[in-house]
Amino acid sequence: MVLPNFLVVGAMKAGTSWLSEMLDEHPGVFVAQQEPHFFNNTANYARGLDWYEAWFEGADGYAAVGEKTAGYLLGRDFLPLIAETLPGVRILAVLRNPVSRAVSQINHHLRYGDIAMPNTDDWLRSDDFARIDERFAILERGHYAEQLARYFEILGRDRVHVVLNEADIRRRPAETVRDACRFLGVDEDDFEVPADERRVHENRNSRLGVSLARRIPVPARPILRVDRNLPGRKSLPYVPSEDDRAVLIDHYRPGEEALAELIGRPEVRGWSQ
Repeated sequence: MVLPNFLVVGAMKAGTSWLSEMLDEHPGVFVAQQEPHFFNNTANYARGLDWYEAWFEGADGYAAVGEKTAGYLLGRDFLPLIAETLPGVRILAVLRNPVSRAVSQINHHLRYGDIAMPNTDDWLRSDDFARIDERFAILERGHYAEQLARYFEILGRDRVHVVLNEADIRRRPAETVRDACRFLGVDEDDFEVPADERRVHENRNSRLGVSLARRIPVPARPILRVDRNLPGRKSLPYVPSEDDRAVLIDHYRPGEEALAELIGRPEVRGWSQ
């Protein structure tokens, strides 16, 4: 049975896909091609280890075998399942400015018709947002210090490697991939890091595509898939007002110091400004 010995977890649009794709270019690394969502989806977990193992068919002989499911970062109740099922597993945790991450998640749900466009400049203080936040954990997903602390406690600090989107992926991409290789125990000199300028999956939907998806919610995802492949200007449906941005900055500021101390990266102080 071949199961992963590393997981890529992280924030939405932080670069988890980019890092996984870069690692998959290494001759000693095998990465599952999609997100299994095995541990954080009860229906998938109920399918058993045989179902999960099938994601790694062909991985025999690889030094590092992994999968990317960004949502694992939340940890919650399923982190002990990861520790029990994958003893010795290593974690690559990719983080992004929590304010930008929250805005990205809101736009994600808007694009896929999960929520309606905000109709107030102070939306994040409204009861409407509170209900949405409870459903999608928009704010919680940016509480990185709490999430990483759970990983450190259950798996151990030495088995978690933190990557920052802004400081690492965007500013030193090749070095970031080599650092990840060393962490996984594969020779970073075994391949040349691809010269890929893509850092994250940017929004590729037009306002028209988003509008159609909202008005016709049942086939929303197919509409958006077609739209993102059409030529033309793309745009974000939601740009936070000054009031909303202030709410996000105030919300995440207290956690910046805790995160900086936890991971030894002082550059996250003032991250949310």
